[in-house]
Amino acid sequence: MKWIVIAPHPDDEVIGCHTMLSARDVIEVWYVWWDTDRQKEALKCSDLFLFRPVFLSGVEGLLERLKTIDVSIVGLVLPSPGDDHYQHKQAYYIVSACLPMVRIRVYSTGMKEWFVRKASDSTGKRCALDCCYPSQASLWKYDYRYFMFEGMVELT
Repeated sequence: MKWIVIAPHPDDEVIGCHTMLSARDVIEVWYVWWDTDRQKEALKCSDLFLFRPVFLSGVEGLLERLKTIDVSIVGLVLPSPGDDHYQHKQAYYIVSACLPMVRIRVYSTGMKEWFVRKASDSTGKRCALDCCYPSQASLWKYDYRYFMFEGMVELT
């Protein structure tokens, strides 16, 4: 099965889904909230990991895009509702309410969930973050959880 990652912000997909991106299991990443500078960085990321970037216009864009997917052939990867950022929670609850029958995996960007483990390729993850998202480097410069750990769980 191929997957679509819902990334509230550019960089969330690498922080939470680096292993899936590296394995080329992701066909699209939907960015819900972004600006022009972060869009350019996300395009670098899509070139690196070979997925199709889709830039939505907030909640309205997400709701419209959800109507277009075939849930029988693709699964969705959502930010955890346990993440601290309210837009991560919002994206999770919107998608799970609109598509209750879709196959869902949940990822963590805050690395506080029970399913978080040491990243299998922390060096590659750090390199990808530095290469694609230099504007956000202050996040992981002194906080190693962004590249040292990764967490994902499938909901049934």
